[in-house]
Amino acid sequence: MDSKARPGNASHDKKEISLGDVSTPALLSIFFMRRTVKKESMRFKQRLDLHRIAA
Repeated sequence: MDSKARPGNASHDKKEISLGDVSTPALLSIFFMRRTVKKESMRFKQRLDLHRIAA
């Protein structure tokens, strides 16, 4: 009942718990995954630019 009355508060508590449970390697892997995704999107943009120039 309490969580329904204050959904924002409940979700905040969940976030805190998950952050406490996550170990350092997991955080690192998430960080590296985000970095590789960024690199891939950069490569994709470059490819699009090359196609635009060629067209």
